[in-house]
Amino acid sequence: VPHITRLLCGYWARKTIPVAALFGGSFMMVADILARTLTNSEIPVGAITGILGIIIFIAILSIQRGKSYVID
Repeated sequence: VPHITRLLCGYWARKTIPVAALFGGSFMMVADILARTLTNSEIPVGAITGILGIIIFIAILSIQRGKSYVID
């Protein structure tokens, strides 16, 4: 979640921290809903967040592959 909010808001912490808190909370709500509704038994929320996190992280890496950022 912080990596995605940094891509959306930039590196300014005054914007990034509140957006990350809101986005993180909504991400956890979606993961909890998916964990409760995908099967008859309840799947641990950590498993859902791990699977979604891996998919999103690989997508971010593939998008950022050709870009290099130098911070002065």
